[in-house]
Amino acid sequence: MKGFLVALCISCSLLVQAQQYLVIEGQIWDGTTSSPLPFCSVFIKGKEVGTVANFEGRFKINIPESMQSDTLVISHVGYKNYYAIVGELSEEITVKLEEAPIDLDVIQVTTDRLSAQEIFGKAIDKINSGKGYPEQDFRMDGFFREQHRSEGVPTGVLECAISVFDDDVTTKFKDIAINQFRKVYDRKQNTDQFIDTKEGHNHLLLLLNGGINLIPLARRYKSSVWKLPLEIKELTYYNDRMVYVLANENERRKLQLYVDVDDFTVYKNELILEAKDSDYESYAWRKMNSKGEECGAVYDHQSYEYRSINGKLFPYYSFRRMDFSCFDPQQEAIIATAQLKKELLVNHVTYNPVVTAKDKLRKKQGLINRKEPYDSVFWKHFNDIREIDLDVTLYKGQHANAMQNMTINPAATVKEESMEQPLQIGDHAARIFTRADTLYGTLTPDLDCYDVHHYELDLEIDPIQEVIAGEVIMSFQVLKGTHEIRLDLLEHMTIDEITKEGKQLPFRRDLDAVYVSIEEGLLPRGNYSIKVRYNGHPLETTFGDQWTGGFMWSQDIEGNPFSQTLCQGNGAKGWFPVKNHLSDEPDSIDIKVTVPSNLVAVANGQLVKKKYLQTPINIIGKRLIPSIPMTLLFIWDYMKIRTPLFNPSQEKP
Repeated sequence: MKGFLVALCISCSLLVQAQQYLVIEGQIWDGTTSSPLPFCSVFIKGKEVGTVANFEGRFKINIPESMQSDTLVISHVGYKNYYAIVGELSEEITVKLEEAPIDLDVIQVTTDRLSAQEIFGKAIDKINSGKGYPEQDFRMDGFFREQHRSEGVPTGVLECAISVFDDDVTTKFKDIAINQFRKVYDRKQNTDQFIDTKEGHNHLLLLLNGGINLIPLARRYKSSVWKLPLEIKELTYYNDRMVYVLANENERRKLQLYVDVDDFTVYKNELILEAKDSDYESYAWRKMNSKGEECGAVYDHQSYEYRSINGKLFPYYSFRRMDFSCFDPQQEAIIATAQLKKELLVNHVTYNPVVTAKDKLRKKQGLINRKEPYDSVFWKHFNDIREIDLDVTLYKGQHANAMQNMTINPAATVKEESMEQPLQIGDHAARIFTRADTLYGTLTPDLDCYDVHHYELDLEIDPIQEVIAGEVIMSFQVLKGTHEIRLDLLEHMTIDEITKEGKQLPFRRDLDAVYVSIEEGLLPRGNYSIKVRYNGHPLETTFGDQWTGGFMWSQDIEGNPFSQTLCQGNGAKGWFPVKNHLSDEPDSIDIKVTVPSNLVAVANGQLVKKKYLQTPINIIGKRLIPSIPMTLLFIWDYMKIRTPLFNPSQEKP
């Protein structure tokens, strides 16, 4: 029902005690070339708070207000650090880092002429000794992102917040808690299925217990890629520490270890493997699939960085990208391609924590298949890694230097990286023609068979949790006899039940489309109504060259909550179930909005009445404000506003 536009404007002053944050956003550039610097570390000196700049060099960091006097540090391998007092920074900053090259001849002065293998041996000895690593129980909080592509098209995304409880960062992690999911989206074309894996892999677990763990790597280095002969490639800086870059490189491999000159701490290890599409023998992770095609990774980039917190070394940022191909030796051609990216940011460390949850993750248990609720309050000040902006195009080559930091052959990657777009909930922002577009635009028989006359929308809004819940009664006339009709509702919102005359109706979902079955059938020219109860986090409004409609959660100039709905682009399906097609607008709508008594709700139409309630919001059996103290729930009053969009006695305009 794209033609129906309703604006609900809410403003209030809520007395809720919460941690106050300073939010600083910025762009990091190379001071010489003015090109973006990707993957820069952004953190508070001596504290656990931190994040990482994205591929465009953009970042956003949430800093507790109590840290105004602390120092913000921005660091990148090979560059001088940037330092600034937090309280003296504006909300938006631009930082240009200057390179810090060091002549290799300096090595002879500073190192007693140690060879690369001797430096490597000292680094291995230090890892095995455990010196400089935590000696007490700890918890690492972090952000994990996993992205899947097939034939260059985004097919899946996962974003979640995790906690790792352990007593030794250099051994296999045991207790892992999944605190919150932000995005879970999968078109069932992920890379696990691509390489004939029947069960999805838990890529978070593989990343956590892969290159992050230094002691297992050190103990097994003679059977790993670390056994390769190394040379001193250069001497540079990492977070203002002078480091050796030990390397082993050829046309298909790039291995680099960043080792502290003074104490031989390994701050970063990086490996890039690359193969030609037709050279199956050099594929990484290769296997023959059921069709006789030779499948494997033609590109594998692993990077693991570490940061010193309170004098102890912890994982900081881990990244892995794998490009897969299936090669048909008979046709001598690539049959299919896919890509997997995963990254993990450790943004907080706590010593001697209370273990609150354990998630016994299994190696073959893909998180991308899990559907979990979304809590916007949790994510509001959570330090994550920013997504790539929609309007960035890499075809123009403005990111060429940034590419060199990622790949062996940047020219071969520019076209592919230009397709990197953030998958929002429901994939509503992707600039590609998808099945969702087909479902959205096509007037199918299950839509064409009925005409909507009236909606009765009963809505509860929680501006603190940024969630809604409600029920919609849709009255309609059947034009063609049918046993099934279709509605539309954002796929990540939950439908509790659909009923007709008190009887539950079975339904199935395909993305945003909801197909409702009526066993006894609906007769032509018959008038019917169904009720849908639902809840969840509505589609958030985004602006730019492609709008998405839904809820906009904001604040007024005095900092009070302000919310409104904008249905451009996607129609009202982003926040309540409707027949979402331009061919059918309702004759009228009744709108009931339940909000706290110190809020004002505004809608199209004429105000009919207000009703003050003495109970918490609970009309559909769900409390929507679990994080608010119960005392506040009891002292709040609520009002209900009922406003029809059109007067039912008037003709439809």
